[in-house]
Amino acid sequence: MIAAPLEIRHQSDRPPTVTVLTDGEQRLCDSIPSPIDCVQHPSFTSPLTEEQLFGPAAPDIHVPPYVLLPEVPDDSAPSRPARVPLTVEQERTLFLQYNYCRHRLARLQALQGRSFSTRRSREMAMWYGRALDVRAKLARANLALVPAMAKRMNVPRVELGGLISEGYMVILRCVDHFDASRGFRFSTYACRSLLRAFGRLARKISRYNQFFWVRFDPSVDRGDLDDWRDEKHRLDNADAVRTVLQAVEEDLSTVERMVIMERFGLRSSGKCRTVAQVGAMVGLKADAVRRVQVRAIAKIRSAVAEQRDIAYQGQPGQG
Repeated sequence: MIAAPLEIRHQSDRPPTVTVLTDGEQRLCDSIPSPIDCVQHPSFTSPLTEEQLFGPAAPDIHVPPYVLLPEVPDDSAPSRPARVPLTVEQERTLFLQYNYCRHRLARLQALQGRSFSTRRSREMAMWYGRALDVRAKLARANLALVPAMAKRMNVPRVELGGLISEGYMVILRCVDHFDASRGFRFSTYACRSLLRAFGRLARKISRYNQFFWVRFDPSVDRGDLDDWRDEKHRLDNADAVRTVLQAVEEDLSTVERMVIMERFGLRSSGKCRTVAQVGAMVGLKADAVRRVQVRAIAKIRSAVAEQRDIAYQGQPGQG
């Protein structure tokens, strides 16, 4: 039997090792805060913790997205299912996952500070991405506490939107500092923190109102430059029309001149009068005033065109 020749693989035949981070991994690494704090747990030192929390047998906890003001469903649409809160075991598992991710990230960050490694950076990006995902689940599961507590608080001179915005930030801070191993529910810890935060916000706004008691009013802050330009443009046009009327005064009758002056606000008062009002002044009906106005405007246009032609012919070089 003839033995098959051995296949010799050179160094260049090996698959290349990826030494450059992807754009997503680089963004995650750049956004990692320093230093990383976490709530320690005795199980984090066990080598089996990662398999228990993130292995194939780890529980997959789904948290639906939270909507503060849900849409009004149609009559034919099915009713939205009730939001099921997290159980004690699910909440404990999520907090263990979140703090274990930060625990591993803190260790990798300490090693990275001594000697840089691309492989370690990729691992840091993986753990930080997991931490953000678990943190988002915990926040979504407990955001409903904020409007519930804000509506119970009777905080004077503080809008509901301001309380809710402050409460969302409190929920995120509580997620970072909550210790699930003490046996309490997260809602117990978060509600007390929300009440304290709402009280601080009320005192802050009260102190602010003592010094700045006039609130911002957009209508007062609006400038009058546009109004001033419009009024100046109107006055300039009125002066130009008066000049034209003086030039063609011989071609207009007394009634025509009065109709034009009153209809277009060319008097000193600048007030434009209606057809009925002008008719009462000159003793004509509204239709007769309109005919007089059309006839007067035609005369003005003809006189202005004639004067323009005369001025054009009088220029040097024009025949």
